[in-house]
Amino acid sequence: MASKLYSMTPKEIVAELDKYIIGQKEAKKSVAIALRNRYRRSLLSEEMREEITPKNILMMGPTGCGKTEIARRLAKLMDAPFVKVEATKFTEVGYVGRDVDSMVRDLVEASMRVTKQSKLEEKYSVADKIVEEKLVEAIIPGKNKKKPGQPKNPFDFLMNSGGYTSQKQQYLDSQTAKEEAAPEDNSVEMAREQVREQLRQGLLEEQYVEIEVTDTPKGNQLDMSNEGMSIAIGNIFGDMMPQKTKKKNCKVKDARKILREQEAQKLIDMDLVTDEAIENAEQNGIIFIDEIDAVGRKRGTGLGGGHDEREQTLNQMLVEMDGFGVNEGIIVMAATNRVDILDPAILRPGRFDRKIVVGRPDVKGRLEILKVHARKKPLGDDVDLDSLSRTTAGFTGADLENLLNEAAIYAARNGRRYISNSDVNYAFVKVGIGVEKKSRIISEKEKKITAYHEAGHAILFHVLPDVGPVHTISIIPTGLGAAGYTMPLPEKDEMFNTKGKMIQNIIVSLGGRVAEELVFDDITTGASQDIKQATQTARSMVTRYGFSKELGLINYDDDSDEVFIGRDLAHARPYSEAVAGRIDDEVKEIIDDCYKQASDIIAKHRDVLDRCAELLIEKEKVTREEFEALF
Repeated sequence: MASKLYSMTPKEIVAELDKYIIGQKEAKKSVAIALRNRYRRSLLSEEMREEITPKNILMMGPTGCGKTEIARRLAKLMDAPFVKVEATKFTEVGYVGRDVDSMVRDLVEASMRVTKQSKLEEKYSVADKIVEEKLVEAIIPGKNKKKPGQPKNPFDFLMNSGGYTSQKQQYLDSQTAKEEAAPEDNSVEMAREQVREQLRQGLLEEQYVEIEVTDTPKGNQLDMSNEGMSIAIGNIFGDMMPQKTKKKNCKVKDARKILREQEAQKLIDMDLVTDEAIENAEQNGIIFIDEIDAVGRKRGTGLGGGHDEREQTLNQMLVEMDGFGVNEGIIVMAATNRVDILDPAILRPGRFDRKIVVGRPDVKGRLEILKVHARKKPLGDDVDLDSLSRTTAGFTGADLENLLNEAAIYAARNGRRYISNSDVNYAFVKVGIGVEKKSRIISEKEKKITAYHEAGHAILFHVLPDVGPVHTISIIPTGLGAAGYTMPLPEKDEMFNTKGKMIQNIIVSLGGRVAEELVFDDITTGASQDIKQATQTARSMVTRYGFSKELGLINYDDDSDEVFIGRDLAHARPYSEAVAGRIDDEVKEIIDDCYKQASDIIAKHRDVLDRCAELLIEKEKVTREEFEALF
């Protein structure tokens, strides 16, 4: 079965995956090359093949970028069995997941389904002819054709001495045979021919017919309660028992499907199916371990040192992974969005050799994804998908799908049969910020403070060249606990950040506090998250990116991109107290300088600040067009 894939070049494999997965060119190319290399390994001599370890694949990237979908579509393309294993089966209380043998058994079961379906499809053309005659017989019944000597029920065989037929039964069978040998009435045959033609033209699809279908009883057991056991009669007598059928009344179109599967099932050789299924599982099976970081975290970083249950679980899983080497044809794939916390033993050659990054889509990819999800959704003339793709930088495929779904729900809630641009804007805010809590009651004083706070952010977004523009300003509380929000509108994808842009981001973060101090001669706690964000950015500039002239091009930040508590608790600072003090001084200097710049800009645009705040108090939400009109 794998010949379908192995006869294709990596470019052709990517082209097939492009039909279902938008973007991710590099990821799909890497997967295609990895599979091609596995095929090339199978062509080597046995001695050389044993020296080359088959490469497993680890896909890394944010949630919702298509890691699992790539694995699924690849399995479909290969006509290969596919088993998804949740890493949560390996829990912190010990190993309760499945070992390699059970995973392989699941793979064989999946392969049986794939192979059987393939064989059934091969027999459908023959089965269709048989089904047609059965439908004709059901619509225009002929003589009852019963095999001579066939038992009327399962116990007839047992009661007539091992198949001996009585003289009475012999006479009845001979009479039946004579009746069946008599030629059919010409009028009946002509009527059947008309029915055949009507069936082929699809004119009888809605007509009800009575057909015989195989009866699969829920329980075919003889209960022996005194012995505490039950015996399956069907298993005892096996083929001695005639297959039981029942009558079913249904439409022709439904009957055709039922009978087609039933007849095709009779035509396939299950022994051949089993042999091919086992071979397919051994040579082409894919085992996909999702969210492997749930159990694959670095050892020695837990709260219990190296002796907690989680680490014992990881040790067990590593041993199980080595067992896949025995099944060299099986492809092991895994996915994670936290590669920074994975144990090195997971990543070593022999376990996961090939690391593939599945990143967020670029503007072209986002446009194609939006077109796919908008295909069956009625869009208004004011909805511009091209513009929407440019304003959704950082969105994953799942985010874009969620965006259009929320827009469709909002349109339906308002009784519209199409999605307007206002629906998309509502969904954009909901996905990016959260649900607005309009029911929350706030005082006029709080509303005024929030209005000036958010207006301060908005002015800086508008004035500074490398941030913004502003999409929406609101003083409606959100589910995130914020009293309001100012939502920027990124219009382009950027590969890296600059010192100037990071400075501007800090200035924007401090805009709310500056506006409060300027207008009310007092400050609130509302800027706490802004201060935290500004501090983190400034510290990264000094410790990670080498933007400090005094401290130079030295990395003082030994942390990874995301917090990992177990690692961070045991983390030792790689610099002296004197250096720590200099870092703090540098961070404070950056923050103070940015605060002064924010104060100067907002003071210069005090009239815009007042008008924007007044507009927010009046309308509670201001759009980009309304805000830019204030300048």
